[in-house]
Amino acid sequence: MKMSRGCCYMLQVVLFIAVSGVVVDEKKIVGNEVRFKPDKTPLKDSSITWKYTRGSDVIKVIEWDNDFQTLESLNPKFKDRVELDRPTGELTIKDLQLNDTGSYSIEINNKEEKRISLVVKEGVTKPKLEHEETKENPNVLYLNCNIIPISQYNENIKWICSEGKNPLIPNPAKGKQGESITISRTENPDVCCNCTLFNEVDEKTSNTLCMKDLPASSGGLGGGAIGGIVFSVIFIIIGIILFVLYHLHDYFHKPQPSGNDLERTKGKYNPIA
Repeated sequence: MKMSRGCCYMLQVVLFIAVSGVVVDEKKIVGNEVRFKPDKTPLKDSSITWKYTRGSDVIKVIEWDNDFQTLESLNPKFKDRVELDRPTGELTIKDLQLNDTGSYSIEINNKEEKRISLVVKEGVTKPKLEHEETKENPNVLYLNCNIIPISQYNENIKWICSEGKNPLIPNPAKGKQGESITISRTENPDVCCNCTLFNEVDEKTSNTLCMKDLPASSGGLGGGAIGGIVFSVIFIIIGIILFVLYHLHDYFHKPQPSGNDLERTKGKYNPIA
């Protein structure tokens, strides 16, 4: 039975992987540890060597010589930081450093069985989310994703804004990245936002800010404040009108003196008499 060209190619790929081993990428944070394990368990009487390669430099990380029954880790780079589990061939590297980035390979009885690439990077710090009113409109806020140290501004920032458990539609932060975004608290009163700082090996999310939990704007008047002022002004005007009407009523309905009263008054107070 003839095989198609595509099937032949796939078979070649499978055979290549089976013979040479798969390159597996590992990404870790400085200070953490990593474990590398061969694809198959070494035989009981096997010699095991783990090597580190970076550029043109190739050094032995740790070696078990079955002939002499000795375990050696002589390179100062990995001194007191590596362990070998002889029954499984697993290598453990502790307290990872930035310069541990590179390629690691295991040889069993001088035959390479597996190669693994490792990337070690600094972890990120937890950002702090703060808000600031815009000068043009205090109801429109800048949300700032503050990061310390400043050097980590080179890392990636992603924003998530949602209304309760549901994503906000339209999302003011959708597709946006950067240290700050703007959002209207009047148009999105129930929205909560946070920002996440991340790189290849780590990510941390800030505190969450909800529009309804923020204090009222300090530099402008929102719709509620304007409504309150209008109501107060109307109330004052009505009070003034009622006050004036009350006194006009007293003036027009005050009893007027009769003619006899006027004559008696004249006789009593006439200075000529």
